[in-house]
Amino acid sequence: MRQSGVGQRWDLADEGLLRRHDIVQFPSETVPLVQTFEPPGGRPVSVNLSFLSSRPKLAKVLATTFRMTYQPRPRRKTVLAVAWVLKIFCLFLNDRAKTMPDVLQARDLSADLMKEFAVWLVARRRLQRKTAATVYGTCACFLRRAKRVFAEDFDPFFRTPRHLFDGADGDRAESRALSGADFQKILAAAERDVWQIRQTYKIGDVPTSAQQLIPFMVLIAARTGINTFSLYGL
Repeated sequence: MRQSGVGQRWDLADEGLLRRHDIVQFPSETVPLVQTFEPPGGRPVSVNLSFLSSRPKLAKVLATTFRMTYQPRPRRKTVLAVAWVLKIFCLFLNDRAKTMPDVLQARDLSADLMKEFAVWLVARRRLQRKTAATVYGTCACFLRRAKRVFAEDFDPFFRTPRHLFDGADGDRAESRALSGADFQKILAAAERDVWQIRQTYKIGDVPTSAQQLIPFMVLIAARTGINTFSLYGL
């Protein structure tokens, strides 16, 4: 069940407070698809979102979110990059509509559709995996922002799946975790080394190499979950 007030935050906000923070309510019906932004200390930049016009209901949500997000403090490169990503997303919707029901409003968006978009970027758009991951991530972030503003226009279960591009931006094709047996061997060896170090320790001794610290780092990491690289930095 939708919580009371979700998607109605603008109705509850004080207009004067919004304006003091450079945030203005833009009635969706009046937000233009050609928008002009003025970066601080830079030249005005015009963004044409007319590619959204074939889907008026979806355009109302996306164009309004775009202006609300970037009008207060626009950055030229960011504004143009996000507009380009939205155009790519619309090209995907156009291509998909040739064989499947079209996406005409925000409520038609789904996690499965986002997965299709990820595949399309590589298989049809022919983008490199890293570029595709960046495009997908930017689009997903924008749609999540739109849902926060227009919650009532989205399916309440809409989400943007993560980790769809193995090997790109930190995602890995498979886990590099050690097997349980190998991990036990490392812990046993670390425990033996720690015991030997303690047996030979004399008051005033200080470590002269990383080898004398590593066994302790392994045991601390195993028992606390702290990253070993962070421990070494300490």
